[in-house]
Amino acid sequence: MAFLTHLWLPLLLSGVFVWIASAVAWMAIGHHKQDRDAVPGGPEMERSERREDSMANGGTEREKRE
Repeated sequence: MAFLTHLWLPLLLSGVFVWIASAVAWMAIGHHKQDRDAVPGGPEMERSERREDSMANGGTEREKRE
């Protein structure tokens, strides 16, 4: 177990690097974009969800009417 005390920094740094690389790859590749775009009425659904969120969070009257 003594060898782990010598490797704690490389293990920690490699874990952080892998986590950051996977997050960047997930955002950059966008391999699920077709799944989201394939929803019938997707843009209209997104607008209505934003409007509902605005109303629930105390949005302005104009936002509530839109």
